[in-house]
Amino acid sequence: TLLYALQVLAERPDIEADLRDEIEDVLGGRRATSEDVAKLTRTERVIREVMRLHPSAWITVRRVVEDLELGGYVIPAGSSLMFSPWVTHRNPDYFRDPLVFDPDRWSDEEASSIPRYAYIPFGAGPRACLGNHFAMTVLVVALATFLQRAKLSLQPGQAIEHSLSVTLRPKKPVYAKLQKLPVRRERTTDRPALAVREAREQPSRPPAAGPAPISRPPRRRPLTTDEGVETPTVHLAREEAANSTENPTRD
Repeated sequence: TLLYALQVLAERPDIEADLRDEIEDVLGGRRATSEDVAKLTRTERVIREVMRLHPSAWITVRRVVEDLELGGYVIPAGSSLMFSPWVTHRNPDYFRDPLVFDPDRWSDEEASSIPRYAYIPFGAGPRACLGNHFAMTVLVVALATFLQRAKLSLQPGQAIEHSLSVTLRPKKPVYAKLQKLPVRRERTTDRPALAVREAREQPSRPPAAGPAPISRPPRRRPLTTDEGVETPTVHLAREEAANSTENPTRD
């Protein structure tokens, strides 16, 4: 889906310019998140139109549980019935100018006139895709993120053919030129200046009293001799011996 979206935008620079303006207005340089999808209405319409013309699940199978008359034909119970969203999405009874890529058909006014089961990129009924809302969110966020950072230009003269396998995809490689765009800085309020101003306005408080320091006796330096380390007892005995030699006492 993203590949087909980028292909269409490369072929329709007017639509691409509208998307870039919307992304700039909504995001302002910051990264897109799921909370921005509701505001990226133009981007979402482009994704919906891409899935109308290029549905990933281009064909679907359902099992008939009871005899069914459809278009003058009786389909017996137990039969496998195949139908194609690709064909339904191009039906002129449901879509005006069905082969024209027009995201505006998904505006609120026009989308309300499209029958419920005329647009089924995720299937319909109890067997519909459970992750349809998640997929739409991812596609919108991914496309907005890509357009913020890069621009894709298709190599001219390519004829993009489709491969009708399990999912719809190009039959051959699609050659394009990828141009990296300069990164815009996010629009933010002056948070650092506001934090400094709030800190200055608050009254100063005395530092909290910590635990009283633990008093310890002074550490003695080791007493050494030529033979090694002396203990205090040996050192005291040497001092007493020296004093008795220098000051002899008389009986």
